[in-house]
Amino acid sequence: MTSVLVRARTAGSGGDDLPVLAAVIAVLAWGAGPLMARAVSVPTPTLVFYRLAIGVPLMLLIAHKTGGKFSVALIKKTSFPGILFGLSMLTGFASVKLTSIANATLITTLQPALVLLVAPRLFGEQWRAIRLSLATVAFGGVSIVVLAAASTSGASSKGDLLAGVNVVIWTTYFLMAKHLRNSGIHSWTLLACVFSWGSVVVVPWALLSHSDLGAMNTKDWVLVSLMSLIPGILGHGLMTWAQKHIDVTLASLLGLASPVISTIGAWIIFDQILRPLQIVGAGIVLGALAALLRSYRGSIVLEQDAITPSVDPLLS
Repeated sequence: MTSVLVRARTAGSGGDDLPVLAAVIAVLAWGAGPLMARAVSVPTPTLVFYRLAIGVPLMLLIAHKTGGKFSVALIKKTSFPGILFGLSMLTGFASVKLTSIANATLITTLQPALVLLVAPRLFGEQWRAIRLSLATVAFGGVSIVVLAAASTSGASSKGDLLAGVNVVIWTTYFLMAKHLRNSGIHSWTLLACVFSWGSVVVVPWALLSHSDLGAMNTKDWVLVSLMSLIPGILGHGLMTWAQKHIDVTLASLLGLASPVISTIGAWIIFDQILRPLQIVGAGIVLGALAALLRSYRGSIVLEQDAITPSVDPLLS
């Protein structure tokens, strides 16, 4: 990579905050995903099949329009993370269908803990004690929400297990995507390849599962289309771009806000039980993340070419 890493010295400048803002919007968009998945009437194979059937062409189009270039080498390089992405979609959506939204989404917040363990070795990221303390507080808030979840909210051990498997798969993909972005791969081209490889996993499984691909009703089509646009294009697009410009640990920790959004949404939309203690835990999570962002401002590591005025940063 020819560009030189520079450390932003001016807190609060728009360019410095842009990657963090993109990551925040991404996790908020992801928070809506489980709610839409739960509302879809078709089984998981059909849901994931059509999610990719809509998502892959959109990603390919955006990659083309933003100047992305494809090559045989790139397609090979993205094969493993793409397959992991497909497996994550299967296990993630299945867990949402089988257990409570609170459990399915909150169990996956173990991801930042795994990232914190390996990020210093893989990417040389070093975190100050105050940030580690805030991360610990955020984890504590998530634990409160999970432990306070009522069994009557639809929790099941099978769904919880699938959510746990998804944590490992998604974390591995997330770290590989960070590595690929650091190597200079165009964000939308990376996503187009990842989505395409994901379909290699999803399509055969959907066809062999005897799922009725013709069972989609109008409501399902609307929801799956929204899932492709909001968690898909908006969520994955912004996060994949932001991964090149911020620490992977920060990007991962911001994901703790996503299950809070999902849990509150499940309480409002699906009448899933939300105990007062869970509300306290959600407040702790959001408060710790807000403090973490405040601590992080002014010390974001950016690529020099990402802040060059003549280049649109969202295209790189």
